[in-house]
Amino acid sequence: NYSPEKNKIIINQWIFSRLVDTQTKVLKNLKKYKFNLIISDLYHFIWNDFCDLYIELCKYYLKKGENEKKEISLNFSFTFKNILNLINPIIPFVTEKLSRELNYINGSLYDQEINKKKNKTINKKKILEFEKIVELIKQIRFDLDGEKNKENKISLNVFSKKKIPWVDQNFFLLKSMFNFNEIKYDNTLNGLKKSIFVVSGLKFSLLKDKNSKFQNTELEKKINFYKNEILYFEKKLNNKNFLQKAPSKIVNQQKKKLKEAKINLKLLTEENV
Repeated sequence: NYSPEKNKIIINQWIFSRLVDTQTKVLKNLKKYKFNLIISDLYHFIWNDFCDLYIELCKYYLKKGENEKKEISLNFSFTFKNILNLINPIIPFVTEKLSRELNYINGSLYDQEINKKKNKTINKKKILEFEKIVELIKQIRFDLDGEKNKENKISLNVFSKKKIPWVDQNFFLLKSMFNFNEIKYDNTLNGLKKSIFVVSGLKFSLLKDKNSKFQNTELEKKINFYKNEILYFEKKLNNKNFLQKAPSKIVNQQKKKLKEAKINLKLLTEENV
């Protein structure tokens, strides 16, 4: 009787949304026999979204209570069952064996239908907000580079004069993962060692005490990265041959990426960092 549309935990809503998106892409490419795209979409979803993020983030929600445990357990089984069904054309024998051993099926996955109806209950606004947290988590992981904050010596600073709801609402998750002291909102912090980065058009920094060994040696690399991005996209968008032959969707994507790169570079090079 489990229905993923009734999920209350945002991490479950997010992975369900990603499953629906991936399923739509897989079925579309399956009709066109584009197995290279099918494998690419499935790999990204299974490895990056489901294994690296969903399973990792679920650990912190499991500690909250029995209701969270029950919903996560049901949602995990639902998602994994559908993953095995989606990837069955690629690795049939493994998926058949796992599905039977986990009692997901009695017969064969080839007899299992895939729900092709688009789900209208997904709150796209909430999902987009959580996507920002996912990107923030990835960036913090990268900047900490495996370093553990066991002594609560790191704080997250947001370079903003006003509170950012999607950050504050998910402080439980950020604190659980990285053991942060607090979230600060300050445009003029200085004197502390910090790592600076940009996520969703906002500038963040990881602040540590003066005795810490942590140093922001990657800032110059990030600045150079965005400079190279700008040069790359400008060169591409100045290419008349590309503009004439490329689909408008691709051209607009390149324009969007160029705009984002310029915004991120400006944020990283502002004097108040």
